[in-house]
Amino acid sequence: MVMISVIMSVCNEEEHVSEATESILDQTFNDFEFIIVNDGSVDKTYEIIKRHAEIDKRIKIMSHEKREGLAKSLNDGIKIAKGKYIARMDADDISLPERLQRQVEFMERNPETGAIGSCYQEVDESGNILPRKQNPQSWKDIKKALFFYNPISHPTTMIRKEILEKTGTYDETFPTSQDYELFSRIAQFSELRNHDEVLLIRRFPKKMSGGKMRRQTIDSLRIQIRMLKKGSYPLHYVVFLLKNLIALGIPVSFREKVRRWRHRNYN
Repeated sequence: MVMISVIMSVCNEEEHVSEATESILDQTFNDFEFIIVNDGSVDKTYEIIKRHAEIDKRIKIMSHEKREGLAKSLNDGIKIAKGKYIARMDADDISLPERLQRQVEFMERNPETGAIGSCYQEVDESGNILPRKQNPQSWKDIKKALFFYNPISHPTTMIRKEILEKTGTYDETFPTSQDYELFSRIAQFSELRNHDEVLLIRRFPKKMSGGKMRRQTIDSLRIQIRMLKKGSYPLHYVVFLLKNLIALGIPVSFREKVRRWRHRNYN
C-alpha cells in the first residue's frame, strides 16, 4: 500500500502534459503512485506519458479508446488506486515540489478532515503569474461558502479514500461541476479545508463555450437544491438560487468577460 494515489486525466494535452507529469515526479514526498488516465487522446499525449512511465515505475497508465469524460476517467483511476489518500492533478497545471508533503502532513494531523485543497496561483497565456487565489481555509468559512460556489480548487485536492467509500465517487451524471457535487457530499461526513500555502500553479482557464457555461449553471442549481432538500442549509437560502436563475438569461459573451475579469483580479 502506498500513502498517496495521484490521479490525472489527460486528453489532447501534448503541449503541457510533460511539465505537469514532471511536477509530480519531482515531489519531495515520494510514497505515491501516479495513475494517468488517457481519455481518448488523438495527439501525442499518450506517447509522452508512455515515455515517462518507461523511466519512472510509479506511473500507471490506463487508456480509453474514446473520450469518456472527466468523471468517468477519475472514477476508473480511483478503482485501482491503492493509496490512503487520493490526490488530484490536471494535465496542464504544475504542482509545487512540497505540495504532497504539506497536504499529507495536514491530513495526518487532522483526521476530522476528509478533503483538503490549497491556495494557488494562475499563469496567463504569456507566462505571467497572476494574483494569488485565496479560498477560505477554515471549515466554518468553507461550509458557509459551499452553498454559493465551490470553495476548493479541484486540481489542488487531496481526499481521504475512506471518505469516498462512504460518499461514493464522482457522479457521472454531472457533465460539469463534478468536484462541487462531490464536495457537497463529503461535507455531510467530514470537514473540508484549504491549506494556507500556494501549492499549485494553474493555467489561466481557457474560454468556456456557451453550452458548457449554461450546463455548469444548471448543474450548480441541481447541487444547491439538493443541499436545501437535505437540510444542510436554512430553507430561506432558496432566495439565493435566483442568482443562477438570472445568470441563465444573461448573454454568454458578457458572462465570459466577467468570468475572465474575476479570475484576473480577485485575491
